[in-house]
Amino acid sequence: MAIDISGDFSLPVKSDDSRLRQGMPDLDAVLQLGPSLEFLLHQPGDALDTRIELPLRAAITLGGTDFDLTGWLFEPRFSMESRRHGRRGVSYKLTAGVRYASDDYHAYYYEVTPEFVTGERPAYSVADGFSGSFIRLRGSVRRGDWVWWFYARLTSIHGAAISDSPLVETKTHYMLGTGLSWIFASNL
Repeated sequence: MAIDISGDFSLPVKSDDSRLRQGMPDLDAVLQLGPSLEFLLHQPGDALDTRIELPLRAAITLGGTDFDLTGWLFEPRFSMESRRHGRRGVSYKLTAGVRYASDDYHAYYYEVTPEFVTGERPAYSVADGFSGSFIRLRGSVRRGDWVWWFYARLTSIHGAAISDSPLVETKTHYMLGTGLSWIFASNL
């Protein structure tokens, strides 16, 4: 068992840039930070690092000089990681989990109060609870000082407490990314 720090960050959103949020307040950047209780399922020296992670994070909006608690998130997940040894080789990490959030966190993103109701956007009140599930894969290949990396994430809010919000455009979302990095200094 181990205790670690868990964090996440979301960028600010201009509501006028979103068809569904037009006329509503902008969303500030949100920092999520908190402890993570981790149960190690592997033995030292095993080829794979496997664990169950139980992060609990406070979500804090970063609007100008104000820092406001926006709610809480709990994100239990399973992860499996293969690490590269030395200056060459492949590494990857596969993570799957679910997310639960407080009603004030859900409200920040998904609630529609009466003053923001339109003909296409009905009022919507949120509840706490299940926020969705995800699976994430990241990997890299290192050859000397060059590292090619990739990232893929699939998120679903099917069955989530917020899935019926009029601010939800799609219930399944995926992200893909890739890049190339050059390591200019290393202790390996």
